[in-house]
Amino acid sequence: MKRFPAIHMIPAAALGMIFSCCACQSAQDLPWYEDTDRLWQDYMTAVEDAKEATAEEMDPDLAAIISPEESPQVEWLERDGRTFVLVGSVMSGEDSRYWENGSGTDSGFILDDRLPWVTLPYDLTARLQSAGAQTEDAGIEMRVIQMLGLPPDCGYDRIVFFWAEKDSLFRPAPDPEIYDREVLLDFRDDVDPRYLAWFEDYRQTAYFSDTPYPWTRLGYTYDWNAETGTETGPAEFIVRPGTRIIVQDILCIPEWYRTAINLY
Repeated sequence: MKRFPAIHMIPAAALGMIFSCCACQSAQDLPWYEDTDRLWQDYMTAVEDAKEATAEEMDPDLAAIISPEESPQVEWLERDGRTFVLVGSVMSGEDSRYWENGSGTDSGFILDDRLPWVTLPYDLTARLQSAGAQTEDAGIEMRVIQMLGLPPDCGYDRIVFFWAEKDSLFRPAPDPEIYDREVLLDFRDDVDPRYLAWFEDYRQTAYFSDTPYPWTRLGYTYDWNAETGTETGPAEFIVRPGTRIIVQDILCIPEWYRTAINLY
């Protein structure tokens, strides 16, 4: 009779420890930007935290858009009697096609009813430079996504730089003025009812939709990287529909990042 090796029974508790250790080891072996469980945990923690804005979380030195003299780090353009500023917005390659179709002309095009959320290039660059360099493409993309308060699976790998009319920009905060360096926690008595309605509607969308967002309502993006010690990202703005847009560049995020923070 053929003999089979003896089978040694392993207690269930020990099995649990073995599989647990294997899982831990597997997670530890992953690059941080591929550890989806940890990424989503950090992201959802940020969403919960962002639901309540407090005075202690306010940034007293937000990037402001005032004038070329008072905001020299902002890039300005005068054309046809209009004042433009350079802004950047991250998105997917598919979404960037809309901007590609409108690029290549000095006159630009009129923005449709989308509401692009944007940052100032110098502000985003400075924040990333102080955050520690990433070298892998996927790590670069995820770090930018984190800093801009976007979900881990958004798939954004492009950054579009475009000139937008200064007067078309507003802050997604109780006081939407772009020339202040600090926002208010509450609305002014003379707030536009249409803006108030949009604000409250977006509050519900941001925190309670299937894909929630850590919207700070304090004029800056929520950097949800748990290792940074701060949630304060760059100042954020929104471009109103119907404004004239002049596309300057459409780049892959890693390509732009390596140049912007001088990795070459």
